[in-house]
Amino acid sequence: MKELWQRWTMLRDPILAFGAAHPSQQVEQLVKDFVTDVSNALTSTNWLVHDLPESWSTESLETAKKDHAVARRRADELLAEMRR
Repeated sequence: MKELWQRWTMLRDPILAFGAAHPSQQVEQLVKDFVTDVSNALTSTNWLVHDLPESWSTESLETAKKDHAVARRRADELLAEMRR
C-alpha cells in the first residue's frame, strides 16, 4: 500500500493543476472530486489490508469496493466531460 500512496501522491498534484488550468469549471470540479474519491478508495483499501487478518470484516470489504466504484465512475465522468 505504501507504494500505491507514493504513486498517487506523485500523480495527484499534476492532476489538480490540470483541473485548475482547464477552462471548464465543470472539469475543475470533477478533478477535485476525483482526487477526493481516489484518496477515499485508497484509504478504505488501506484499512481493509491493515485489518487483515486480525479483524477482517465484510463491512470493510464493502466500503473498499464502494469507494473504488465511486472513483471509477468519477473517472469516467471526468473523461467524458473532457472529451466534449
